[in-house]
Amino acid sequence: MPENQAKATGRNKSATERGQSRDSATGRAIRPVTGFKYRVVCAKLNSITSFQSVGGLEQEVDVVSYREGDWPITVIKYPGLATYPSITLAKGVSSDTAFIEWYEQVCKIMDTNKATSASGLPDPSYRMDMTIELYDRAGQIARSWIAKQAWPSKLSWGDLDAESSDILIHTMEINHEGLVSF
Repeated sequence: MPENQAKATGRNKSATERGQSRDSATGRAIRPVTGFKYRVVCAKLNSITSFQSVGGLEQEVDVVSYREGDWPITVIKYPGLATYPSITLAKGVSSDTAFIEWYEQVCKIMDTNKATSASGLPDPSYRMDMTIELYDRAGQIARSWIAKQAWPSKLSWGDLDAESSDILIHTMEINHEGLVSF
């Protein structure tokens, strides 16, 4: 490859010059992790399930604005409550029914007044921690998220269409009380 062409493509540049970060301990280039290799684990369900997509891995801290009476120039901003949107899981309909049975358990508990704890609140056995593990190219866990006290709140089946040969997809919304990332 001619020298001018190599410079134009950046092949002679170091990883740092190309904008790549380097691991300070090993000196190797740090590559972004792809988002296509992951799994969802619920220990209480004895289920490690594959999903077509996982969405809603978000967390946000509300901003509380406060203005003191004698400070007319700016508003002071403080962190407020943390909010966590629902996680959405989508997959093709199959014989793996662990998550659907979990949703049905929640419906059954809410439909009957018998399934209450001593405090009179619904029995919390339907809540469980759900782990989402993201893998790197080498098959090692690159990042994990734990949705604390998760429970399914919505189950949607895809459209039935006699003229389509598409796989039937169902989605499930999972509510939780916090997302821990490590």
